[in-house]
Amino acid sequence: MAVLAWFVFAYQPNTIQRTFVAPVEYRNVPQSLVVDELAASEVRITLSGAERAFRFFDPGSLKVAVDLSGNRAGTLSIVVTDREVRVPANLNIYRIEPRILYITIRDQQPARAPELAK
Repeated sequence: MAVLAWFVFAYQPNTIQRTFVAPVEYRNVPQSLVVDELAASEVRITLSGAERAFRFFDPGSLKVAVDLSGNRAGTLSIVVTDREVRVPANLNIYRIEPRILYITIRDQQPARAPELAK
């Protein structure tokens, strides 16, 4: 009886895919640098898993964390891997688009004091 109930309520052999838009967070940016405003701010992530797993998944928790520590000013191409995306263990990353982020890191301009009128 328990096995029959498990097949009816819990077992779901069908794997489905769903795509979500996730924000990109640039972390550990050196203090003297700033990420250009034109840097990618989101990626599309397609997850696969059982339909039941998606029922308890909060899409708002999906983020891409890019570590910029140790970088210098310039243009970077960063490959987004599964390591930068946290998903529950019962879901798998099927696709990330775009897979490569092109960003520019530039020196932060020091604030200038307003000139005094003579």
